[in-house]
Amino acid sequence: MKKILLSFLAIILTVGVVSGTAYALFSSTVTVSGITLATGNANLVIRDGNINGQIINGYTGLSFNKMYPGFRDYGSFNFQNSSNSQIDLALTAQLTHAEGDWDLLKNNIFVAIGTGTKDNPNFLTGWISLSDWNASSRSLGVPVLAYGQNATYNLYVYVPADADNTIAGKTLSNVTFVVTGTQVTP
Repeated sequence: MKKILLSFLAIILTVGVVSGTAYALFSSTVTVSGITLATGNANLVIRDGNINGQIINGYTGLSFNKMYPGFRDYGSFNFQNSSNSQIDLALTAQLTHAEGDWDLLKNNIFVAIGTGTKDNPNFLTGWISLSDWNASSRSLGVPVLAYGQNATYNLYVYVPADADNTIAGKTLSNVTFVVTGTQVTP
């Protein structure tokens, strides 16, 4: 009897397993297509003359002549965040090139970048020697260039009053600062 009962249970178990996996469900499938995924960009541009001026590829308008010990002056340039992504940009700068009397002037001319005027500057950097500007990239300070924003920055130049006669009659030309705008994470 035990054999019959076990056989009967085995048959019921087999039928249950087979019938449980053998039924059909209705289904329907659709396709989602035509999706475009495109990244934007960071785009820092410089404007000629003022914040409404023409966009140019590089700025060549600053010239500081006849400098002397104790000299201070500045020149302005205008940046715009023209990124096509809605991002703010943090700015950094590094001196990457200079021709002429580099060895005599690199530690005797100091540059600061900021906003404001000659008499009322708002320094975003401290006074940094040309040598140090060349050694590494420097942050242009806390204010970021917001998406779509135009901003005027000043390049302040200073020759220390204790600079000696070895710098007399010396020149640096084609001094090049590379300014980089990097996305600020939200």
